[in-house]
Amino acid sequence: MIENAYYLEWEYLYRSNKFNITDKGDLKENIGSGLIERDQNYKIFVTLKGTGTPLWPDEDDKNEYRKGEQISPPKDILGVTDHNSEITINRFLPMNINVRGTGDSTITGKCIQVRKKINYNEESRHLIDWISNYSIFPLGMHSRTTKRVISSTYNRERGNQHIDTINDRNINSSQDCIRIESKINGQNFEAFIGEVHKHFDVSEINPGFVEYQEYDSSNLNEDHRRSIILGLSFIFGRELGWVGSTKYSNEWNPIEYLAQSMFLAGGVEALEKLNMPPAPLFLDNAKSQLFPDENKINRLLNSFLSNLDPLNLNHPIWLAWEANVAPLDNQATLLGAAIESIRTSFWESQEGKPGSLLIETSQWKKIKEQLLDAYSEAISGYEPKNDEHNIVRRKIEQLNQKSSNMQYDDFFYEINLPIDEVEKKALRERNRPAHGYRYSPEQYKSLNSNVRALRTLLNRIILKLIGGSDHYYDYSTYGFPIRSIDDPLGGPEGEGTPAN
Repeated sequence: MIENAYYLEWEYLYRSNKFNITDKGDLKENIGSGLIERDQNYKIFVTLKGTGTPLWPDEDDKNEYRKGEQISPPKDILGVTDHNSEITINRFLPMNINVRGTGDSTITGKCIQVRKKINYNEESRHLIDWISNYSIFPLGMHSRTTKRVISSTYNRERGNQHIDTINDRNINSSQDCIRIESKINGQNFEAFIGEVHKHFDVSEINPGFVEYQEYDSSNLNEDHRRSIILGLSFIFGRELGWVGSTKYSNEWNPIEYLAQSMFLAGGVEALEKLNMPPAPLFLDNAKSQLFPDENKINRLLNSFLSNLDPLNLNHPIWLAWEANVAPLDNQATLLGAAIESIRTSFWESQEGKPGSLLIETSQWKKIKEQLLDAYSEAISGYEPKNDEHNIVRRKIEQLNQKSSNMQYDDFFYEINLPIDEVEKKALRERNRPAHGYRYSPEQYKSLNSNVRALRTLLNRIILKLIGGSDHYYDYSTYGFPIRSIDDPLGGPEGEGTPAN
């Protein structure tokens, strides 16, 4: 297990990296060297330098790519540092060019990922994913926190192995982490998630780590790990960003660094948002409410990962993060879209269930044909204007569609989730801003309450579908009380009445 996770590896991801080009990919310029940096939003920028040749292709080749466009197909740009570390730049997007009178030229652009391989003699056996926006506040402290020691000398260890010593730093030393044990893609995995010390240059992004035990890339690839971070984001009620990883040998010698541009649906504004976990995570006895319960976290994570693909949870959760930083007027629409996305995915996974139709498909087909024949007979001799007949025929075909409210009634009945007036009013609210409704200043208090109700309803639906928790936080009520998953929302005062 990682001891006192120090962001030493992050320095390799964050600081400038110079390299010489060995393969320029799709670029046609005479480039020879490059520099990798991060900007203030922790996106990765690459500056490539060359001589003698203009940075952009001749006129005949300009249809291949223009300034600001993604090169297609994007080939990796390869390079090597002065210390013989291999550099791989993935999906380079040219943004700016500069050609000097001396013939020197530079091209600057963004990229998604940069890999830096430094060890060719050992195989990877451990992996740490570096994450941003990690915080369990206001949940309290990690349940594995040990006694803290303030020291000017920092000894970095993993297990019994000494890694590094750093002097002249006041270090708040502890094992701050949560142990997770779960399964993804049929494979069990064990990991520790925690925060790193806050005295780094990157402290404003709330850096954290996920350390995987006995890492095997064939069983736990990048997509799997992204799904795990998504699940942890939902559990903590906070969008976590993946900013890179480090692979290690069995003796914890670094093998490869990967730097990822930081992408948060809410952008850097997401870093300032408070946690809104869907369900209580702390230990049950009152004296331990400062400490998250690893069993509850693991139950939620297992349930989430097993339902991630069947319910297509990526999309509604992404919409929820978008809503988290959107103007209040737009939040109801985004949260309503997230709920509708889950409803659609649920019906698609339930063969033979009512879904969005009033009459079963095979029976409706016969009725529809008779209606269309009757319509054709009734309009015999009538000269339509423009596309009137086709419009009416489409409306006849849509007669079997349930209204949105009817679909919600069926949905909540099918998943056995009781709702009351607070949920119903919140669902009606989602349509108003979508149709351009203009709120008056005195309406924003009620809108804010309905938005909190929609966010809580989204959490309730997901928790009910995945079976991850028997309780939920009711953000529609002052003080955010904990309720049984089968109890409807309480509204601002907690008595079941929606905001006026």
